[in-house]
Amino acid sequence: MPKSRKSSLNGYGYVTCRHYLHAWEHSKWIQYVNVRGRKYPRAHTELVQESVCLRCGTIRSDRYNPRSFERIGRSYTYPSDYLQKGEGLKKQDFTELFVAEGKKKAVTIDAQKEE
Repeated sequence: MPKSRKSSLNGYGYVTCRHYLHAWEHSKWIQYVNVRGRKYPRAHTELVQESVCLRCGTIRSDRYNPRSFERIGRSYTYPSDYLQKGEGLKKQDFTELFVAEGKKKAVTIDAQKEE
């Protein structure tokens, strides 16, 4: 898993991923055979595509039925210090923190001189 790249906002890591969503890179395909589950009680084969977020290291696993090409599931594995939905700040709070951080770093350009 890539090393986590947290935002500089103290205690509120992963703000970039929460604001812009994850930056996925497809990493590998895995084929599982003789899989059984609630939705498909008979043994079957599943293909799983794993993708890793380049910024925070979250792993997304998309499960497919190789016969029908149907996506049959999706799951996420988050870094241990990643806030889960319902914990800590709401999306609007992250947006406000993100914009406030950008305001500190912004370069000022006089729009009148740009014309």
